[in-house]
Amino acid sequence: MGKIRTIEKIKRYSDSEVETGYRQWIINGCWGKWWINFSKIIKNNLEDLKNYKKEKYFELFDDIERLCAEHDLDYHYKKWFRKSNFIFALNLFRLIKSWTSFLERLMIFFVIYFLLNKYWKKYYK
Repeated sequence: MGKIRTIEKIKRYSDSEVETGYRQWIINGCWGKWWINFSKIIKNNLEDLKNYKKEKYFELFDDIERLCAEHDLDYHYKKWFRKSNFIFALNLFRLIKSWTSFLERLMIFFVIYFLLNKYWKKYYK
């Protein structure tokens, strides 16, 4: 049996729940409604990670997109604003463990958590 990928340990929703979320426009991925595309920001900054591996780039990006989808589902199911932001930031912290140093991950965790709480509050209704 092969090594279990980190995303498989982290994800909390089934693939069918995520697919349904996309079909019902509950999930919009890593971009805020009508204003900023976080997917572009992520793509433009992955190469700056300490242990960047070109051959694993698309796999990591897809895993981050999965976390964004689950974050959108959390919002939809109203799993508390700050708690769902914390879960997203923590899971991103876990996901990029082999790509970054502990301090880089910690900084990313705090920045993501702060930005989600500051800018996405207007979408959480």
